[in-house]
Amino acid sequence: MGMEWDVFPASASAATLGLSVGSFLMGAIIVISGVNGSALPRGDLLIAVGGLSALNLGVAVVEGLLTGLIVQFLASVRPDLVGLTDRDTRDEPSGVTA
Repeated sequence: MGMEWDVFPASASAATLGLSVGSFLMGAIIVISGVNGSALPRGDLLIAVGGLSALNLGVAVVEGLLTGLIVQFLASVRPDLVGLTDRDTRDEPSGVTA
């Protein structure tokens, strides 16, 4: 089974970008709103949340690569699941249709 690697970059980068934006927004929300009951000054909170966001970015890259591999596999096995087949070339269903 030969695989064409044209779907992998798009799916991996989309997943990584989406997770990265979510990580940055999460950090921004925490820094802007503060943490109730925390004795950390805003500068220390910014450093702590920056470390958390950096860790999340590493996880986002791994998740993006896994998502790309899974979508690439699905595209090679069942291209209709990821919308890679034309509507004109799809087989008509056999049997009774409503």
